[in-house]
Amino acid sequence: MIIEKFLSTPKDQLKDQPIYQVSFIAQYKAGDDDAFNKMFAAMYELAFAEFNCIGMYNATNEQGFEIALTYWHSMEDINRWKSDSRHQMAQQNGKEKWYDDYVITIAKITNQYCKIH
Repeated sequence: MIIEKFLSTPKDQLKDQPIYQVSFIAQYKAGDDDAFNKMFAAMYELAFAEFNCIGMYNATNEQGFEIALTYWHSMEDINRWKSDSRHQMAQQNGKEKWYDDYVITIAKITNQYCKIH
């Protein structure tokens, strides 16, 4: 499954200043899929509505491998998102219930090349 949402393309966002990408790579473990899907949907909407997330790609495969890339205007937005109590609850559930392993990386993007239809 692939989910994609952008308020505008990341390349459009780069015109004035760099943007930041948070990469979340994880191995999902079998569990309460309904609770996971509800939490994912809530966090997805919250990131855009309250924390200035400007884009997201999320892909999973049948073996439970997941990669999510989110895009942000600033480290301040990322840090506010990371410290939000609702997001912290989702993180704790992820650690305890939904993910065997995960890696999070934050990168500053200063340029991007793309072809978008």
